Amino acid sequence: MAGRKVLTINLLPREKELLEKIIESKSSNEKVIQRASVILAAGQGYGNTQISKILNISCSQVGIWRNRWIEEIAPSLKLAEQQGVEEKLEILTKGLSDKPGRGRNKITDATQENEIIMLAQKVRERWGGESRRGEKQEIARTAINMGIVREISPRSIGRLLEKEKTAAR
Repeated sequence: MAGRKVLTINLLPREKELLEKIIESKSSNEKVIQRASVILAAGQGYGNTQISKILNISCSQVGIWRNRWIEEIAPSLKLAEQQGVEEKLEILTKGLSDKPGRGRNKITDATQENEIIMLAQKVRERWGGESRRGEKQEIARTAINMGIVREISPRSIGRLLEKEKTAAR
């Protein structure tokens, strides 16, 4: 049974040159280098499965970057070429970078964060001023029960307390 048909990437010599420049650059981000390698391998005719094995990443990641190249990055480079824009390397690097705003939206505001920090101080006072195992779970559960927030994870509590500790320094 044959796999799904993958979209073909035909790299222009200048695109190949720019991708190689990114891969060889000591200042390039590791993820950007990996993504440039995906595009370069796809341009050499490798399939998603082959690329995923060579680069030790998932087939879905290979497919995502193959599609992004075809739908977004290559058209941006072509437009830049037509308009005589010189910064093609920057356009390519930006295209291979993570898009801004990734991750979950923040669920607490500053007032809620302050209330949680005060709650954490009360919990620590009750436990003799020391951080203990289960502290973050208790703070999260108590903050929800008190109606400070509708939902919050112990991990989010930990990040909030770490941020507060860093700001206090």
